Amino acid sequence: MAITAEARTEIIQLVVGMFGAAPGASVLSDLTFARDDRGQTVKQIAANIVNTNEFKSIYPTFLTNQEFADRFINNLVGAEVAAADKTAAATQLVAMLAAGASRSSVVVDAINALKAVPSTNTAWANAAAALANKVSVATYYSVEKQLSGSLADLQKVIATVTSAASSVAAAKTAADTGASVGKSFTLTTGVDAGAAFVGGSGDDTFSAGDLAGAAVWTTGDAINGGLGNDIFNVISNAAITSPTAATVTGIETANLTSGSNGTSINTTGWTGLTALNVNAPNDITVTAAATTAVSVTGSATGAVVVNGGSTVAVTSTDADNGLIIIGGTTASAGAVTVTSTGSATGGTIGNDINVTGGTTINITQVAGLNAVNTTTTSGSVAVQGTAATT
Repeated sequence: MAITAEARTEIIQLVVGMFGAAPGASVLSDLTFARDDRGQTVKQIAANIVNTNEFKSIYPTFLTNQEFADRFINNLVGAEVAAADKTAAATQLVAMLAAGASRSSVVVDAINALKAVPSTNTAWANAAAALANKVSVATYYSVEKQLSGSLADLQKVIATVTSAASSVAAAKTAADTGASVGKSFTLTTGVDAGAAFVGGSGDDTFSAGDLAGAAVWTTGDAINGGLGNDIFNVISNAAITSPTAATVTGIETANLTSGSNGTSINTTGWTGLTALNVNAPNDITVTAAATTAVSVTGSATGAVVVNGGSTVAVTSTDADNGLIIIGGTTASAGAVTVTSTGSATGGTIGNDINVTGGTTINITQVAGLNAVNTTTTSGSVAVQGTAATT
């Protein structure tokens, strides 16, 4: 029995929502077989997907429910929804997870809820339109053009699609010409260098995820993104540090995700880097050039130290007597934003926050829960402007 267009669209929508990607003809074929011939429901398919390495590369199993919900909602709706509304949605997902719902079930429910948003809903209508547009482009790429690729390639197919109708036409034109699809490179535990790790004119992606528990971004690695807007993703259970004699050239965006304390990265020697995003638990140290926008997310019961950056944004959750220092040795060349939220356990002390420099400085410190017979105390805040501070 052939699958219906409606059922096929449900599968494409699922992949778009879970991965921010088109499924591609090959994966779509496998998933439609599961849906049609094996009789699996969308939630059963989603339950299988969350166990794949591809899904775990985006949502590592070490994420807390709050971290998972925050990341999923942000990936699903992006800039189409205001931060406060995204926070509220994530809170609902966390409540569902706490009540016993699986992550796969919550994901499906969230995607379906977004699809059902009416155009009169001013807060969420644009996000619903963006989802529909991404499904349209993903269908064009996977069904009409019958193209396939790696996860990174498939994410690029819809990466530029928004709620604007014009973005759909542009993305379909890119699918016709292949202009949006770069190359994908996967690092190994050996030395990764030479022509095999040089990108081309497209938007390339270099991936360094642990292999059998071992880091793959290691001594002597030399990656070169070439032209295009290239991405370097590093995901490790261990703390991430710059390997000895490793070089990074022509990479525009770096995303570092660690499951352990002690991540320390200095990217001032990298070329072309315009965005550095670091997500780790505690004791994070980041040094960046004045041309790199820095974003750091951590729980900050230890220290978060950031020097340099074209802009700096630090988000601290579950703060408990930690320390955030920005611009201690090198001030940010642009705006500095700090958001520190206290621990949910109560009876804690907020982070001490010290900021030096930055064109503008915006600090938000939110106390955690104050449980019965406990006292929650805010941390200290110290700001020192420079000549560039307005």
